[in-house]
This record gives sequence, structure tokens and C-alpha cells, in this order.
Amino acid sequence: MYKKEIEKFNNLVENVDFVSFDIFDTLLIRPYIKAEDLFEHIEELCKAKGFKKERILAEKRARYTFSQYEDITIDDIYENICPEYKELKIFELELEKQILRPNPFIKHLYDKAKTLGKKIIATSDMYLPEEFLKDVLYKNGFTDIAKVYVSSEYKKTKYTKSLYKEIVEELKTQPQKIIHIGDNLQSDYFNAIDSGFKAIFFEKYINKFFKTKNGKKYAQLSEKKYSLDFSIITAMSAIKLSTKSNDYWYNLAYNIGGAFAIGYIQYIIEQCKLNDINNLLFVSRDGYILQKVYNILSGKNALENHYIYAPRILNIKCFLDYRNSFVYLKNIFEMNKDICTDFKNPPDTFEEAKNLFNKNIKIIQNRAKEHYIEYQKYVEQLEIKNNRIATIDMTTGSFSSQAFLSNVFGNKVILGIFSGTFLENTEFKYKTFVNRNFVNEDIPKINILELLFTAPELPLDSIKDTVPIYKKPSKDDLFRLEIYPSIEQGILDFVDTYKDIFGKYSINLKSEVCFDLLDLVTELHSQQDKFYMNKVRHSKDVNNIDFKAIYSDLQLPNILKQKFKKSIMEFKKRCKLIVLEKYKLVKFYLYETKNTQ
Repeated sequence: MYKKEIEKFNNLVENVDFVSFDIFDTLLIRPYIKAEDLFEHIEELCKAKGFKKERILAEKRARYTFSQYEDITIDDIYENICPEYKELKIFELELEKQILRPNPFIKHLYDKAKTLGKKIIATSDMYLPEEFLKDVLYKNGFTDIAKVYVSSEYKKTKYTKSLYKEIVEELKTQPQKIIHIGDNLQSDYFNAIDSGFKAIFFEKYINKFFKTKNGKKYAQLSEKKYSLDFSIITAMSAIKLSTKSNDYWYNLAYNIGGAFAIGYIQYIIEQCKLNDINNLLFVSRDGYILQKVYNILSGKNALENHYIYAPRILNIKCFLDYRNSFVYLKNIFEMNKDICTDFKNPPDTFEEAKNLFNKNIKIIQNRAKEHYIEYQKYVEQLEIKNNRIATIDMTTGSFSSQAFLSNVFGNKVILGIFSGTFLENTEFKYKTFVNRNFVNEDIPKINILELLFTAPELPLDSIKDTVPIYKKPSKDDLFRLEIYPSIEQGILDFVDTYKDIFGKYSINLKSEVCFDLLDLVTELHSQQDKFYMNKVRHSKDVNNIDFKAIYSDLQLPNILKQKFKKSIMEFKKRCKLIVLEKYKLVKFYLYETKNTQ
């Protein structure tokens, strides 16, 4: 992503004695789109309503109060903040230290400078104290920085060029013996060259990301649905570009599935506390990756939990529960036509089918009992102990998994938790992560979630001697099994990275953000998305026969409408920026000539 800049560094570094790095967005990066999102993060974690706005104003007040100096300190800022927020200074420093991470795009330049024996310094226009920055740099692997020059300590800045002059005097060297690297075009590049330094401009990683094909889609989405959650998710995807994988399925899972998994599991943890749940049953197959994510995020605080086979076909076979569905009722006829000849030619209407079912129910109850006995053996070997159970599943319409497990465990099942539902249900107590009923327009997103969260195992047919018996695989089933290791790794890598970056300072990712993120591959899908998604076919029927492509659910009018909106928006933006960009290019060219002399 920074090929030209790296080549330039390699050409210039040989002829200098010192390498100076800017700190924020150069050596270190925050996992946000905008720097001020840090303040919103504090506001949310500390439930300090209005903090973000006041923190921004306090900094402006401090700069006005101490206008005789070129820069201020964080103490100055908190001296000018409303009293109710003064105690948050320590929290701000703690959060900075937790979330700041080495910039993967710059780290190898630092390592090369070290290998070449160059003296390395860090130079920053920043209100944070020198000792704090030294500690954070050291923590992030920058252990060989000889000196940190920070404007808050020297009261001099790169912006006025006076800090550059201070560096030359203190190092007792000539400015052309120093190369400075940073992300601010004016302060880190133009001003460094004007001060006699060699310089390289490394555009802020998030801005660079927004210029990539995938990043442009995030930029579009951020204009409509910006939030702290979206800022964090986007920044994590941008940072991941440093170790970019060519595996489409891995990238899809990392960029979209990981965030949804975290948000949903955080919701599950919250509901367990509110409802005094002590046991979680993650329903096959959708609960496979969810259970793993739950145990990662909960750690030692995880409740008793089990991965349990409870597909709707078992509810039909064990309890003859057709959930008032004509389709399910016909499945019962198909499964039992060998013992009941009346089922070989089922009626065409639902009412007639129900009458036929009731007429022959005693004939098929014995077989249902056999299936249930086999299932009980399976449940016994799970050794389920605690008795306030929540069942965990993805999208539902008929609530068959909750119905089945309620039939098996009775009133021990306190709650069903789903990612979302198409229908309301008065039969059970349940909660949904997406806080609205799904509609037909949501189907493409739901299909993608099904792809991301369905376990790498075949559809279940029955249980025999505590062992699952699977249906004969279709070629579509086998394709999903083939790609799922990449999907699983992508989701788990995102979860691990999120937990590592934020630790105890993590926020709950909201359902609307996690669900809207799927727009990246539905409304805003690229040709690459279409190419790969058209390889995947999903089945909604109990017998796992009727497969259709994920993108077949996308409506052409919506696609055309979205493309038209996208074209208009991009054209307007291009018109606004074209003059400014040309001016920058001319200026940059003139300074490049000066920089390479």
C-alpha cells in the first residue's frame, strides 16, 4: 500500500545519520477513523454524557488561554474542562495506553533504520507528556528511540518549524542529515523540507484505506451511518491491510463476520445477566462459531455451555411438531410414508393434511418415540448440569430449535436468544439481537450470515447411539465445507484482535451497525463479491434439497438505485476536491524536487 514511499525511504536513508518519526498515525495508530472518536469512547465507557463535545471545547479554551505558547499540555486541557469531567484525565491516559498500537506499515522502516545503525528519534506535535509517550512507544516495540521531542514539553511545534530547529541544535548536526517521516502533509513534509530535512509523507493509514476498492465501500457507508462502532470496525479492517490475505472468504469473515459475532455474543452475555441464565445451549449448526467466540470473550467468566444438535428435523421426528407449517407437515408425511400408505399421496390443502395427520397420528407416534429415546441418550452424555437454560441460535421464523429444546428440557429453558426473527411469537420468551422483525429485503444479508455462521459439518438427519447421522452431502454442502476453515479463521482473528486492542475497555457493538455492515456485500457489492458469492448456494428446506444462490435474492431495482446514488455522490465529491488536489500535487512536486537535491 505504501510501495513508493518505502522505495523513497530506501533511497534517502543511506545518506542520513538520524531518522525522525512522527508518533500518532505514523509510529502509533489509534483504532478509530477520527481522533476525536477516542473521546466518544470515553463518554460511552464512563457514561459521561456530553464529554466528547466538552473535551474538544476544553482543548480550544486551553489553546486560547495559553496562546503565548506554541502548544499546551493535557494538564492545561483538563484545567479548562467542566469540573464534572476533570477526573477523566487519568482514564483518558489509560485508554490511550491500552488502544495505541504499532503502525504495521511503518514498523519495518523503523526496524530497517535500526539495522542500518541510524539514530532514531520521535517527533510529535502533541499535548501528551514525553514520559507517557516513551512508555507507550516502548510497550509497542519501539525500544531503541534515543529521544522523544514532543511539543507539549518544548512549547515548540513542527507546525511553526521551531521544533525542527530545536532538534538540529540539540543533536548538533546539519538538517540534511535527518530524514523525517510523518502523516501530516504540512507539518511533517513541507515544513520539514523547509527546515532543511529530508522528508517522506506517509498518508494516514485510514485515508489510504479509503482509496482502495474495498475501502471506498466503507467510506460510502460511513457517510450514511457513522458511529463509534463503525469507526472501530473500519479501522480494524484498514489496519489488517498490512497483512492482507488474498483469500476472499477469510477477508469477508474478518471484515464482516467478526464484528457481528462480537456484537451478538456481547448481547447474549448481557441477556444472561438480566435473566439469571446459568447454562447456554448453542444450537447446531449456527451455534458452532458462536460458542467459540463466547468462550473467547467470556474467558474465566463463561457460563456452562454446550454445542447441541437441535435442528428442526429432530423436532419433527421426535415430537411430530410441524409448527403449524404445511411444508413441515408434508415432511412428516414423506418421512413416514413407509409405515403409513395414506402419506404417499398427501392432500393439496393444509386443512385436509392436518386431518390426515390426526387420523394417523397413533401409527407414527411409536417411531417418534424411538427417535426421542435416541435423543435422550445423546443428551445424557452431554452431562448438562445447570437448569436455567438459554438456547442460542441465529435467524428464526418458526422457533423450531427453541420449541424442540423446550420439549426436551421443559421449564428449564428460560429464554431463547436469536440473531433475529421474521415473526413474533407468543409461545416462548425470547430476545433478538437485531431489534426488529426481518423483512424480505433483509434476506440477502441473512443468507450471508448463514454462510458465515453455519458449522463445517453436514446437515443432520438423526441421532443414533449418541452419534449424529448426517444427510448425504450435496455439491453445495461440500463447497461450504471446503471454504469454512478460512471463514472460521477470519472471524476468530477479528475477535482475538478486538479483545487484544481494547481489553476491559471494549464497547458493545450495536446490532444496527453490525447488521448494516452487511451492506458492504449486498447493496455495495463489487464484481469480486458477486463472483465469489455466486459460487455459494443455500438451502432453507428441511430436507436440504432446494438450493439457490445467495445473490438471487437481490432485487435489480435496488441495485440500480444504489448504483445511481453512488455515481451522483462520487461525482459531487470529485468536483469539490479536484481543484484542491491539483494544487496539492503541484506543491508536492515542487517540494519533491527540493527534497531529492
